Amino acid sequence: MSSRHIASGAEQPIRHLRNVRRHPVLKGLTLGILAVVLAVGTAAATAYIEFETALVSYDTDVLITNRPLPRAPTASVRDARDPFGGQAVNILLIGSDSREGTNQEIGGGNSGSMRSDSTLIVHISADRERIEAISIPRDTLVDIPSCKLSNGSTTAPMRHTKFNAAFSLGATQGANVGDAAACTIQTVESLTGIRIDGFVVVDFAGFVDVIDTLGHVRMCVDQDMRSSDAKLDIAAGCHEFDGTTALAYARARKGQGMPEGSDLARIDRQQELAASILDRAMELNLLTSMPELYRFATSAAKAVATSDNLGSATALAAFAVTLSDTPLDKVEFITAPNVDAGDRANVLFAADIQELWDAVAEDRHPVIASASSSPSGSPSSSAPGR
Repeated sequence: MSSRHIASGAEQPIRHLRNVRRHPVLKGLTLGILAVVLAVGTAAATAYIEFETALVSYDTDVLITNRPLPRAPTASVRDARDPFGGQAVNILLIGSDSREGTNQEIGGGNSGSMRSDSTLIVHISADRERIEAISIPRDTLVDIPSCKLSNGSTTAPMRHTKFNAAFSLGATQGANVGDAAACTIQTVESLTGIRIDGFVVVDFAGFVDVIDTLGHVRMCVDQDMRSSDAKLDIAAGCHEFDGTTALAYARARKGQGMPEGSDLARIDRQQELAASILDRAMELNLLTSMPELYRFATSAAKAVATSDNLGSATALAAFAVTLSDTPLDKVEFITAPNVDAGDRANVLFAADIQELWDAVAEDRHPVIASASSSPSGSPSSSAPGR
């Protein structure tokens, strides 16, 4: 694990996290993919082929039932390259704690387990002028409906259980990432009324590979943080994290410098870390540096599993082209409004959360009336220079 401390003269002011956070997420997410397709020459063609070969995708539409109806295209100007044809798009982004393969060495624990450490609904407006990335706390107590699995079986419905059990059910009883994602989508749609149009799943090893390909990611913390469970040990100040340290920082829940067992504080850190990763990707000028582009694109492809409609470089790049002009101040991170469940370990959705879900389903900009019940004493962190 490596975390290079930056001299005090290079430290930046620490900003306290807010419930809603704006950042140029979009361009960082799509730079590598877009450039692979748009670049010319033999090197670009090689990168494209390796990227395409490395992608793993699943057809999950046949597994999801009782779905919200898709919205008709509403954008006044539609780009022929857009595979979603002027529709608002909702992508489920899932961080998996799978212990398969090298993930067990990184995360420890049972090699057969697979849960969702983090889940975000990424809403992209029909006019491509706005993006909201909404984090659903893994410890939210919800009802999980019965899920169809690719082996022909179904899971039993569950009441008042942790949200991330949906991913675990699909993974354990269906035995693959596609089933896990499908059960999570089934649950999200039943809870929110929002139709999910595709998914991306990232595991531990993939996350580490992407950070290491970028070289490092810069983060600042305002107090010492130590967690034996996550193998995290960093001092207050600004650091350059390698992939292993960045993952430990994202995963840590218990230990010095963090509220005991708090998933909400961890979500704050994950959102800031995501912003820092994207800053680093942009700093490397991936569109103009073929060596950096090649390394990043192939690492990113190996890091993810996707729905079949996002499972090709061509589809991803075509979608990315339509997003390239999205205003940077119109991208937001939001934590789903919640309240303590009364046991100091879990949360419930806030009473008025349906207002948020309805706004997303109807492609309106959400107005967040309820603040998340973030625990006091959570560490604030930020990427320098933003």
